[in-house]
Amino acid sequence: MKDITNKMAELLRSGNTMLNKACPKCNSPIFKNKKGELFCPSCNRKIVIINEDQLDKSNTDNKKKPLSKKENPNEDLFSKTKIILEAKIDHLIAEIEEETQVDLILRYLKCIREIFEILKIIS
Repeated sequence: MKDITNKMAELLRSGNTMLNKACPKCNSPIFKNKKGELFCPSCNRKIVIINEDQLDKSNTDNKKKPLSKKENPNEDLFSKTKIILEAKIDHLIAEIEEETQVDLILRYLKCIREIFEILKIIS
């Protein structure tokens, strides 16, 4: 804990900015470097923040696509959901590979099991 505090202090001294936002993984403060890139000094991850305008634009772009009569919107929705859930499983497996705390490993495994149950239902 003291090491990360010292690291954050050094980042501030070197001109980085501490933001009032927290890392979604470890809940540490997010920093912005001189290039404007966001990162978490605790877990050494790049952070990307999507604001509402970007989400609205994305949703508007999706709404502009006309549906063909042959397309079943539910099939497309299930297909997209399946892809997202499979990606989540991959992410959780990667987290398990690096995790050392048994309680977190068990939590990740429980999530994977629940995702598999959902995939059975939508397949």
